Amino acid sequence: MRIKARIAAPAVAALSAAALFATSGAAQAATGNVEFIKGGLSRITNPQDGYCYHDWGTTWGGPQGFVNHTDKPVKVYLSTDCAPSSLTATVEPGKDFLYSSTWYPLVYVHAIKVG
Repeated sequence: MRIKARIAAPAVAALSAAALFATSGAAQAATGNVEFIKGGLSRITNPQDGYCYHDWGTTWGGPQGFVNHTDKPVKVYLSTDCAPSSLTATVEPGKDFLYSSTWYPLVYVHAIKVG
């Protein structure tokens, strides 16, 4: 019985490690792109899940909205740190999000997160 226990322990450890690596946080990307409306941006292609996109590279504001051409939902935030309390909307694949022309560029998309 001792020999079997010595052989079984490494096998169990190896299987446990394989399961851990298979489910650990390897970053996934959505397939497709997020196409921005106004704000001097074009699109983000195959955006990474869970990453807070917020640096628009502009000296003012950001996009008025976007079209979600990915296979995953995109969350819209009113803060650049993607704080849960600033979640504005969740945009499903194939849908769009647009702030009112009346308030844009005072109100704009501060950040998005895919997934």
